[in-house]
Amino acid sequence: MNSLIKNFQKKYCISQKNKESSFGFFKWVIKTELTILIIFFIIITMYKLIPQSIIFQMKYSINKHFIYDKNSQEHYNFDSVKSAILRNNSISEHEKNFLNLFLESEIKENVNYIDTKKIESRLENLKVTYNKKYYYDKKEGEYIVSNPKYEMLGIAGKYNAFFNKITIYEQINEYEISKNYNEEKFDFSKCNKEAYFHELNHLLSNNNLNTITNKSNLSEAINELFTREYYYSLANNNDFQDKGYDEYIIFAYSLAELLPENVVRKYKFDNNDSIIIKGLLEIDNNLDEVYKLLSSINSFNIYQRKDKSGYMKFYNSLKYFYEKKYNQDINDNIDLLLYFYGTSLQSNDEKNKLKKYLNLSSSDEIIDIIPKGYYSNNYTQMHEKTIAICKINGQKKIIEIE
Repeated sequence: MNSLIKNFQKKYCISQKNKESSFGFFKWVIKTELTILIIFFIIITMYKLIPQSIIFQMKYSINKHFIYDKNSQEHYNFDSVKSAILRNNSISEHEKNFLNLFLESEIKENVNYIDTKKIESRLENLKVTYNKKYYYDKKEGEYIVSNPKYEMLGIAGKYNAFFNKITIYEQINEYEISKNYNEEKFDFSKCNKEAYFHELNHLLSNNNLNTITNKSNLSEAINELFTREYYYSLANNNDFQDKGYDEYIIFAYSLAELLPENVVRKYKFDNNDSIIIKGLLEIDNNLDEVYKLLSSINSFNIYQRKDKSGYMKFYNSLKYFYEKKYNQDINDNIDLLLYFYGTSLQSNDEKNKLKKYLNLSSSDEIIDIIPKGYYSNNYTQMHEKTIAICKINGQKKIIEIE
């Protein structure tokens, strides 16, 4: 009997110790998790308290080491791109012909900035989908917008670098719907070719996206500038203003006037903000002012038409760097005045100065602008100077900027 009692006590003690041990471990897990949460909360709080300009400097000090550099390829053979496109079984023959025609000059002229092996791989495996704008709702007995968010924002296409996929959205109005719309196929033959080429241009970029300011407004603006020059010089079509980009294409044209050609080309095909930062620091070694300029671009609300406060932040920063570089008033640059014309930014004095330069009366109008070329050799030959299309006494007149 005594031995049974002793065995029971022994087992009970071991059981109690195991329970205490398990409970102790449980307490340790809870304590550790709470500690981690507290540390995480402190880090987030401290991060929010650190001025964004300091975070900008920290990111720049890291990202500048990840700029893509490559050796010169003066004799690059475009046939390797053609072969990659030919091997793609996911796109039509019409698309293949389009890619070969419109990519050749851009790749050849920028080959020293492009990771050609990566681009060839992307072109070989590229997928393109076409989304119709409407679908027929039998219950409601009417056509419904398929992608209301994209329709509201006016998005015509997008490129997903991770999946290497272009999606093109149909651009038609409700009154254009035909009787057989439900059976009609939306494909390359019917899509917006500029939207297609704009998204294709994103494919040519290396990093997609390595942005220090966490937004891609600058990348979109530069991408659209290259799209307009390389696409429309070949399409032989000057009516290239895609209204979806009009509100911030000014960013790209402004930097084209401010920074060396090789800096903008390098940024276009790498998308690392550090490239633009280094270019601006060569004008003025003031990282705070660089931060103001880039953050004004990437905080701009591209979907809010006439964002005057956003424009003012950008304009003031641009003015600072422009006058540092050229030692002259930014308003003496007639090309820039024309690019800004029609935006909510331009003051009446600036508009009057522009009209005076063009010999226009107060009742005359500037109805369109064709910017001069910056990057495409073909486009630059076609447009060596900026052109203002004006309406004078009811008649259309073209004026070249000297």
